[in-house]
Amino acid sequence: MIQASDLIVDDEPSVRQTISEWMRIKNFHVFEAEGGRQAMEMIRRDDPDIVISDVVMPGMDGFQLLKEAKAVRADIPFLMISGYPSYSTAADIMKYGASDYLPKPFTPDELVNRVSRTLNLKALSKPLDPARGIILAFGISSTMWMFIIGAILALF
Repeated sequence: MIQASDLIVDDEPSVRQTISEWMRIKNFHVFEAEGGRQAMEMIRRDDPDIVISDVVMPGMDGFQLLKEAKAVRADIPFLMISGYPSYSTAADIMKYGASDYLPKPFTPDELVNRVSRTLNLKALSKPLDPARGIILAFGISSTMWMFIIGAILALF
């Protein structure tokens, strides 16, 4: 079963292919882009659930990609990765709307856990559709009525 789709953006083919393989093993549907421009085309066309992007790339870097992608699709989560980790880089990335930041090198488990956590947080932040809201409201109200009736009957 496919969990979600992710777009891997890195100018280094070996890094991109390794991350893609890790994600495929965990049943993610994977798209790959070698740079920001190609990634933007794929974001518009393929609508991935999450973007995993390197920060430092020639041409359109990860910062520019993040800004442009958020302008097109504000809800798309970004996990930014960097081989040049620093506090200021992490702070800037988060300021521009990244969901998370992971310095290189990292393990497959670290990456998959961060992606899963980010996608779970995104799912929790979505509003309930009307049918789920009605079911939830009914469940809460019926439980409350049972409690009230039980309390009244306990008085007699």
